[in-house]
Parts: sequence; structure tokens; C-alpha cells
Amino acid sequence: SKSKGNGVDPLEVIAKYGADAVRLSLLMGVTPGNDSRYSEEKIESKRNFINKLWNIARFILSDLNEEVLAVPAETMPTANTLADCWILEELRNTQKIAAAALSDFEFSAAAETLSDFTWNKLADWYLEIAKIEKDKASILVYILKNLLIMWHPFIPYVTEVIWQSFNNNLLMIQQWPARNEGRADQEAVADFLRLQEAVIAIRNARSENKIEPARKVRAVIVGGLADLLIAQAPLLSGLRTGVEAVTKSEQAPLEPAIRIVLGDTNIYLLGAIDPEKERIRLNKEKENLEKLIASLGQRLQNQEFIQRAPAAIIQAEQEKLVHYGQELENINLALRA
Repeated sequence: SKSKGNGVDPLEVIAKYGADAVRLSLLMGVTPGNDSRYSEEKIESKRNFINKLWNIARFILSDLNEEVLAVPAETMPTANTLADCWILEELRNTQKIAAAALSDFEFSAAAETLSDFTWNKLADWYLEIAKIEKDKASILVYILKNLLIMWHPFIPYVTEVIWQSFNNNLLMIQQWPARNEGRADQEAVADFLRLQEAVIAIRNARSENKIEPARKVRAVIVGGLADLLIAQAPLLSGLRTGVEAVTKSEQAPLEPAIRIVLGDTNIYLLGAIDPEKERIRLNKEKENLEKLIASLGQRLQNQEFIQRAPAAIIQAEQEKLVHYGQELENINLALRA
């Protein structure tokens, strides 16, 4: 009993949010040896996450045949696309990190790893890709089975119910996923990460430039990633970027465009720009670059600096000057356009 009268009856909270949500809220976000402040908002957020897992399972299990469902959880499916290679590699890494954390009794870290994979990688990316690329039943079932096995120690009730909806045995007696020493095609995984970076950059550019979600744009790719992004155009267009057409070019387009720089690649978004606003923005950027170039030029002409500075510093400053010059040239091209 507590004299302050501020105790919480766990049965009442379980009745409101479910036992799994209460259990998960007590396991996640806890540092060993430290007290954890009780928060009903935290329990509610875990209940929402469990609902997310339930909906992921419903999406994966809709429209599947018995043959696919009967494949054992340890049978590795074939990866046919960049996204397949990436998600299977992410699942392999998740299994490895979660198993190591559990071995060290770091239950919160294990749950955080599983949560990151489930929400940020599977739900936010791969399920959206599955709607575009299709024919991913075997990979999705493989992921779901292994994910349920790993989540079971944390949220035993909902995972058991989901498991028994498409299996005739108990989840609680399944073996923890065996450590798979094989590795996915690393080049394919790297290419998917580059594609992911381009998608995020386009989304950010739309947000920063306040482009209405319904407005469609065209993407012109100039530089190193052009061939990859053209080959993956259905994903580049389908992953909430608002891009309706993707083309490759050897030079910047003449019409006004929003320019995105990814290393040696430039992505130009056409059809969503206010020319006057863009002219103002480019002139401000030009003015800043000219100041930087002038300052760097003076520094590199200063004999005292040249004599005292290490060679590596001088080289770095010279490289900066070349880079700023290229940026200024691109801005002048855009302004003339």
C-alpha cells in the first residue's frame, strides 16, 4: 500500500490498453539500474504500435495461398529486386543485434531494435514498395514469421493470436531465428540506399518549397545516379514524391526548376516553381557564394597564410574554392534559364 494514494492498479490499465501494451511500456525506454517514471501516454503509444503490427500482419496475410504460408520460417526467400536485398539484409542485422542485446539482458535495446525495423523499415518503406513492385508474398511471409518470433517475448498475447491465424502450432514453442551468416548482394543494398536518399531528398525539397501534395512534378537527373534512378523510376515516382516522369539529361534544364544536389548528381524538379521566388532565392545564394569565393581568394593570396599553414589545409581551401566556383557556375546557369 502507498500512503500518498497515487498508486496505479495494473489490472485497470490492462483493461484499458491491453496486457501487451503495459508490458512493452515497462520494457522499452528503460536504462538498467535507473527508475522509470510511469506514463499512461507511453502505454497508449505502445498500444498504437501494437495496432500497427496487427495491421502490418493483416496486410501481409491478405490474399495469400496455403503453399506460401506453409513455408518454414527459416527458409530464406529469393531476393529479386534492390528493395528485396535491402529488407532481407536489414532483417538479418535486426536478428543479430536483438539476439546480442537479449544475451546481455538489454531488453530495452532489443525492443528498440525490433521497433525500428518494424515501423521505420518494414512499414514505412518495404510495404509501400510491395504495393508498387508486387509478387513479394514469400518475402513478406518470411519477414512476418521471423518478426513474430522475435517480438513474442515482449508482446506474447497479440503475437500468438496473429501466429495462430495462419499456423496450426504454437508460437511460444518456436525456435529463435537461427543466425544466418549469408549476406545479401551488398552492391544492390548500396544502390537501394542511394535510391532511398533520393526519395527523401525529393520529399524534403517539396516540403521546403511548400509544393502542394497534389501537384505533380517532373524529375530530370544529371550526373552519377542517373542510370540507377531511371532504372528505379517506378519506385522514385511511387514513394510519395509526386514525381510523374523521370528523365536523364547531360545538362541542367533551361526552364525554372528546384535543384537537389546528391554528391555528383543533380535532380531538377520541373513544374512546381514560382520563377520570381526562385530568382530571388538564387540571387541570394549567388551573393553568399561570391562573398565566400572572395574571402577564400584573399586568404589564398595571403603569403603569410601560405607560408605558415600546413599543406593539407591549403589544399583543402583550394578544393573549397573550386567547389564554390562550380556552384556559382550552376547558379548562373539557372539564373540565365
